[in-house]
Amino acid sequence: METLLSHSAYFWLGLGAFLIVFEAITTPGLGLFLAGIGALCTGLLVKAGVVDEGALGAQVAWFLGLTSFWAAVLWKPLLKFRMQSRHKDGIELNNMVGGTATVGEHGLERGRIGQVAWSGTLMNAELEASAPVETLPAGALVAIKSVSGTTLTVIPK
Repeated sequence: METLLSHSAYFWLGLGAFLIVFEAITTPGLGLFLAGIGALCTGLLVKAGVVDEGALGAQVAWFLGLTSFWAAVLWKPLLKFRMQSRHKDGIELNNMVGGTATVGEHGLERGRIGQVAWSGTLMNAELEASAPVETLPAGALVAIKSVSGTTLTVIPK
């Protein structure tokens, strides 16, 4: 315990870096990213001597408070930035539409939600109602026709 407390600034800095990287390489979102920023700020405060290096309770309180602060300040702007669609001449452009994806391991069947891999990410997908086939095998290439929430509508390519 003495070792952890004597190096708690490095613990918080390492935890912050880990949380941010973990969020980036797994399922990107905002929660762990914001907690990572809170941990980094806590580590910096401990390193600067603002928070006592031996006061683990105070460090946890600062971590929770800073995470809450950054969530309140950055949640909406970051969410807007991530979900922002680009508009040009009043037409919404989405870089997924028109792209190519690969049907997931269970294939796709009309009327059922399946999965496709697009840009290294598995996403829910369904065959477009007017698609000329009833099913598509795993590994088949599809074109993305539209995006609705988290589900892609696709056709065979």
